[in-house]
Amino acid sequence: TSKGADKAWDKTKSVSEKGWDATKHGTEKGWNATKNGTVDAAHKVGEWGDDAGKGIKNTFSGGSTKQ
Repeated sequence: TSKGADKAWDKTKSVSEKGWDATKHGTEKGWNATKNGTVDAAHKVGEWGDDAGKGIKNTFSGGSTKQ
C-alpha cells in the first residue's frame, strides 16, 4: 500500500505541478498582454495629444502669420 500511495502521490504531485505551471504561464502571458496593451494605449494617447497640440499651435500660428 505504501508503494501504491507513493505512486498516487507522485501522480497527484506532477499533475498539480503541471497545473501550477500552466496557471503561472497563463497569468504571465495575460499580464504581459495587459502590460503591452496598456503601454500601447498610453503611447497612442500621447501621440493624439501631440497631434492635437500641434494642430492647435498650427491653427493659432497660421492664423496670426497669414493676417
